[in-house]
Amino acid sequence: MNIRETKNEAMSSEPIPIVRSYAGQKEIITLNLNVEKTDNDEYQCVTLSLSHEGRLSASDLIKAIAKKGMFAHIDAAFLKRLVSMFAIPDYDTLAAILVSGKYTYPEELSCHRKALLGNMQPLKELNAYVEQCKSLAAQCFDNLIIK
Repeated sequence: MNIRETKNEAMSSEPIPIVRSYAGQKEIITLNLNVEKTDNDEYQCVTLSLSHEGRLSASDLIKAIAKKGMFAHIDAAFLKRLVSMFAIPDYDTLAAILVSGKYTYPEELSCHRKALLGNMQPLKELNAYVEQCKSLAAQCFDNLIIK
C-alpha cells in the first residue's frame, strides 16, 4: 500500500471525509482528516491518499491513519462515513476496528500477561486507548449507553 500525505488549504467547500475511486487494478482511497474551517470561510485539512491493488478494509484504513500519527484527528463525521461505506453493523464492531488500528490481538494479550507479572503500564495504556475508541464509536450510534 502506498500512502501519500498532503496539506490542503483554501478549499471553498468542506471536503468529504472518505472518497473511494479506482484506476486500473488499483483502489485509491482519499481520507480527509483534521478538517477545519478558517476565518475566511474556507476549509483546510490533511489528506491521506492510499493506493492499493485489490480492496482495503475499514481496519486497513484505521491502521494507515494510526501509522501516520493521525488517529487523534478522527472525528464523528469521518466515522459515520466509514460506517456507511463499509456497512459496519454496530458499536461493538466499530470499536473493535478502531482498537485494531493500534493493537493486534497478540499485543493485547501481551499487555494482560505483563500486568499479571506486575507491569501495569502497558495495560493502562491499552485501556486508555480502548476507552478513546469506545468514545469515538459511540458517536456513530444513537441511544447508546457505554459500560
